Amino acid sequence: MPERAAKVQPVLDALEREGEPWSLECLHVAQDGRVLRRSPDAPLRFGFRCLGAAVAARIERDGENLRLSLRAALASVPFTGESAEARRRVLARVRAAGGLLATDGRAVAAEAVMALPRPLAPELLLAHLAGFMLTLKPEIEALAACRPVPAGRRLAA
Repeated sequence: MPERAAKVQPVLDALEREGEPWSLECLHVAQDGRVLRRSPDAPLRFGFRCLGAAVAARIERDGENLRLSLRAALASVPFTGESAEARRRVLARVRAAGGLLATDGRAVAAEAVMALPRPLAPELLLAHLAGFMLTLKPEIEALAACRPVPAGRRLAA
């Protein structure tokens, strides 16, 4: 952890010396872990996993504010040959979700776009991300219940 702190401390020192306020969209984490300043006009992309879902996020300028776009990959749609019943259950869940979920016939995803104020505080971003994932939690759990049962487990039951 001391190595990570050594990479972050120079950036924090520089931010404290600057006269203008800074926000999260002005920072970038390099592959080697260093935190660097970046242009707030360039889109900020990041990803994370939560509740078993891979989430891709993008923050970009939208006039005086910011726009947060999120896409969570939630499940695969089983092939009919794999399990026609599981496929029907997954697609029925997508239809029942009232537009929250979408599918291309192969995967189930959820997308959202939200307006964020500038400057962007880390706690505000985390609150929006948590709200998105909490909205999806019942759908993630329901989709998990729709998955086909592996052949070996069907025989043992």
